[in-house]
Amino acid sequence: MKRTFFVLLLLAAGTALRAQTLGGEYRLSRVFPVEGRQGIAADSNYYYVSGSTVLYKYDKQGRLVARNGQPFEGLPLAANHIGDIDVWNGDLCRHRDFRRR
Repeated sequence: MKRTFFVLLLLAAGTALRAQTLGGEYRLSRVFPVEGRQGIAADSNYYYVSGSTVLYKYDKQGRLVARNGQPFEGLPLAANHIGDIDVWNGDLCRHRDFRRR
């Protein structure tokens, strides 16, 4: 048991040391302006950007392809803010804050 633990410990330490030397220098290759500054998510084809009350969709070249100015429409509770966003299985997931009455 001690031998197995020791081997696993060595493997973990070796992986951590090797991971520190992987890669090289990160260089930003391109920047383009977007609307919204709350959150960003991406899939293989698009970037999704959220403002506090608006959602935007950009292609990988930075062109705006869709805008949703009413992302809370049809919700059962009134919401007033988009939180973090993510893409999962082709769906844009958004967290939202609800008004307290």
